[in-house]
Amino acid sequence: MEKFPEQSAFEREPTPKELLHELEKSGRFIFHGSSGRIERLDPKQPLNWNRESKKMEPDGKPAVCASQFSDVAIFHALTKQEFPLKNYDSGFSLREEGEGDDKKLVPEFDMSENLRQYIKDHRSEIRGFVHVMDCNGFYSISPMEARSEKSVVPDQIIEVGIDDLPDSFQL
Repeated sequence: MEKFPEQSAFEREPTPKELLHELEKSGRFIFHGSSGRIERLDPKQPLNWNRESKKMEPDGKPAVCASQFSDVAIFHALTKQEFPLKNYDSGFSLREEGEGDDKKLVPEFDMSENLRQYIKDHRSEIRGFVHVMDCNGFYSISPMEARSEKSVVPDQIIEVGIDDLPDSFQL
């Protein structure tokens, strides 16, 4: 089992987001966000939005989907839930930042205004889980997403809350 950053590496106990960022920096882990704790992630049919048909459609073989970006998993864990709202949405994409050798891909996040307001009003109640897994056994399908066609047992499961939303996203 992989060694995780020890609390002594921080001057105080790290927040879930700080711990996840440290794991991401190591380059050895991949992250899956969900509204519930999952002890074993099994392959499911991935779906992606088709702009032409305006529907969610199957995308590839059944797989465990994860991201190289811990912030994407945090955002997904906290916003892809069953909320008592009609017609709400959230999403993320990548944008390029910097120039030349300093160019990097950075996740961007957004959500519908009604979901944003609901989260503001219920921030203490909304929790999610980020499942941390060794990146071995996953293959990259994009700069933001990797997949495994086999079941995966997380190395660690970290509970997150609204205060762990990415710094680049403002409620």
